[in-house]
Amino acid sequence: MAVDRARLRVELVSPPDRSFLVAAVMCGNEQVAEVNVEQERMSIQLYRGSSGEPFQLDFAEFQHAIEEAGRRLSERTGRR
Repeated sequence: MAVDRARLRVELVSPPDRSFLVAAVMCGNEQVAEVNVEQERMSIQLYRGSSGEPFQLDFAEFQHAIEEAGRRLSERTGRR
């Protein structure tokens, strides 16, 4: 999958299978990653695109999105 120039966005969501809020990193209508605090430390899960191919994203944009996800999740849950 080519580098996606679409802006990444972070959404705080409350999935039914999680005890805490999670931060979903979205690219268009697809979830690229999830940052969660289910364990003692914050962790990240990465996803493939719906085509089955991995996402290829701009590094700086992805880094910014992950940092924003961590900050927002920490502010809302009090966990790091």
